[in-house]
Amino acid sequence: ENVTTGASNDFQQVSRVARQMVERFGFSKKIGQVALGGGGGNPFLGQQVSQQSDYSMATADVIDSEVRELVER
Repeated sequence: ENVTTGASNDFQQVSRVARQMVERFGFSKKIGQVALGGGGGNPFLGQQVSQQSDYSMATADVIDSEVRELVER
């Protein structure tokens, strides 16, 4: 598979938007219409990585599954 930087950036953007759709905008029947994940922050400054999540690992697994489903559509 020959992925260019442009395509790689596209994958990152679509994944980021899909995660926002699930976590912040309630686009998940499994999660429901709730906002999860807090404010986010700038991942380039390490803020998002260092923040504790406001949901369990089981919920994180569901979020990951929902994000993957949205991306693969």
